[in-house]
Formats: sequence, structure tokens, C-alpha cells
Amino acid sequence: MIHRRQLLAASAVLPFATTAMAQETRAMPKKGKRPWAAQVPTIRMGLLGGENDADRLARYTPYQKLLEEIFEIPVKLVMAADYAGVIQAFAAKQVDASYMSPVSYAQAWL
Repeated sequence: MIHRRQLLAASAVLPFATTAMAQETRAMPKKGKRPWAAQVPTIRMGLLGGENDADRLARYTPYQKLLEEIFEIPVKLVMAADYAGVIQAFAAKQVDASYMSPVSYAQAWL
């Protein structure tokens, strides 16, 4: 039997669910070498720790190949032992891109 609380909760969530479903899909970027490729001959992606190296490579290798295919430049995966290692590598300009929080990004530049 549906209770008032369940009905109220469902009605509160419904607008967000329909908005999320209504988002249109975006096309993949066009393939080709970008103007910035002369300045960045290799994209170095920093990978966060938390799992063994084989699992990280298995997870990120398809992403690496996709980036290489789209931008037509090599992509190197740089593995760090922990989150702090990625931040330090980013601060030392040993990686070009990585997934990190806004606070971690700020720490890299302080």
C-alpha cells in the first residue's frame, strides 16, 4: 500500500528524473590533430591509486585509445601510488590531465 510519504517523495523526485532523461546526447568530437598538438606532443594522463596497476590499465586503456584516435597524438598513462602522488605530479607538470577535486587542483597550484 502506498503511503503519503512515499507519494510525496516520488512527486519531489519526478521533476529531476524527467529532466535527466530529457538531456540530449552529444556527438563525439571530430577526429583530427588540434592546433595545440604542437605544444602538447604527448598527453600525459594521471591515474589515481586505489587498485592494482593491472586493473587500472585495463580500466583506462580504452580511454587512452579513444583519446589517441580523436586527437591523433600519443597518450601516456601515468600511475601514482595514491591521490597525493597525482597532485604532486600535476604540480610538477609531470601530468597534463587527471581527475581530481577542486580542492586538490588548488593544492597543486599553491
